Amino acid sequence: MFDRIKSEEEITKKFLNSFNLIPIDAQIGQLAGRFINLYRKSHSVEIADAIIAAASIVNNFKLWTLNKKHYPMVKEDGFYE
Repeated sequence: MFDRIKSEEEITKKFLNSFNLIPIDAQIGQLAGRFINLYRKSHSVEIADAIIAAASIVNNFKLWTLNKKHYPMVKEDGFYE
């Protein structure tokens, strides 16, 4: 039983270590705050979506989502197709 748990832990660690992490710095936080101020009422943008959008914009990444309406701050060419 312990071997199975150890194996599952190793697989989980390998999986999690395969991700690249993007630190949420002041630039991303400030941009996310602006997005919330601009789009909270009109598009119901909440903190998580604002941070995701800000991180993708600051790092010049394309955003991959099935719900573009949550990201009015992202230009059409900012989405991954």
